[in-house]
Parts: sequence; C-alpha cells; structure tokens
Amino acid sequence: MATENWQVVGDVHCKTEYLGLVQPEKELPNTKFLMDFKVKMRRLRSDDMEGDEEIIEERNLRSVELEYNPQSMWVSISKELQDLQVPSQVRTAVEDPILKGTIEARRDSSYYARKYWHMEVEIDFCVRDDYGSFGTGDYEPRFVPASKLSIEKLEKTRAEVSSTTVCTVCMEEIMVGSEATCMPCSHLYHQDCIVEWLQKSGVCPSCKFRMPTDDDE
Repeated sequence: MATENWQVVGDVHCKTEYLGLVQPEKELPNTKFLMDFKVKMRRLRSDDMEGDEEIIEERNLRSVELEYNPQSMWVSISKELQDLQVPSQVRTAVEDPILKGTIEARRDSSYYARKYWHMEVEIDFCVRDDYGSFGTGDYEPRFVPASKLSIEKLEKTRAEVSSTTVCTVCMEEIMVGSEATCMPCSHLYHQDCIVEWLQKSGVCPSCKFRMPTDDDE
C-alpha cells in the first residue's frame, strides 16, 4: 500500500455568516452559539502518467452548541474540526476568522436574550497527495480507518501519578489511576475516544503513527 503524504497547498478559505437569533426548545441560562460547519477538501492526487486529478470531499457537521468564551470555545471548535480530519495547519488558519465572526454575531442582540446566535462556517482548502513520499508539510492521512483487529489489540493501562495526561481526541484530562488505552506509539487516550477516532482515521492524533489498515492485513 502506498504511503499518503497530505500537504496543504494554496490559501485556506474560511467564510462565516451570521444567520440570526434562534429560539431554543428549552430556555437557556444565557445566549449561546449554534454553529453549522461545512468543510470542503479539494484533493490533488499526483500521478506522473496522468497528471493531477482533483477529488472533492465534503463533510457537513451537525449544529454544535457552544458557550461564549473565546478560549474554551476554540478548544471545542478545534476538536470538532479534528473529528472531521481537518489538518492542524487549516485549523490554525481558520481560528481568527471564526472568532471574529462570533464578535459580529454578538452585536445583534443582548447577551441576556437567552437564544442561540446561529452561525454558518464554510471552510475550503486544498491538499496534495503525493504517492510514495514523505515530503515536508502536514502529514495527516484522512478517512482511512485502522483495521478492526488492530483496534482490538490495543493495550489497556493505568494513568500514572507522576504525569498529567490529556486525551487529545476529547481534550480532557485522563484521571490519574483510571484506565486508559495505549497506542503502539505509547500515547494514551480514553478507550471510547480512540476507538471512535481510529474507526475514521488510522493514525495517532498526537504523532501521526499509522495503525494497520484492512489493506495491510
């Protein structure tokens, strides 16, 4: 199986649009954001014989409810985009325009309206897939799940007292003494988090270690 090298090329486009206030089904303690994400990845597959072929992959995410707090809000948004396999380089590029969009939305009404500020976020970027090479750039294979057997073989361990470990899938701390799942690269995750992740993408979210896929077995 050829190794995939994914490198973001060109500009990353991020468009935010405020859609207005939305009345929630249940009363909110305060006004929150409701964001709809639309992600388009244009993939250039390099083939010396055929030239570049563009493949478009689109991922639409259900509405995400977010408290208004720029720091914690971005952690939540980044996790949602990570779940959609959006490269870290793209996530960094869209942080500023998304947070600026929230400022624009907040001008519409009082913070105490207890409704949703409804926003739509469109992200468009291009990556290059060069067969058989580890070039420089952001290596993040997408949508190639790990094999079921390799997931079942992941070892269980206990989080040690000597270190604080954060599950980089959910961005929450793995409590000392609790059971964690260990990847072959030694990174620890919550069991449910890493299993769900590997069923979508067979690489470690922290270091990009590649798990075996069905094509490898």
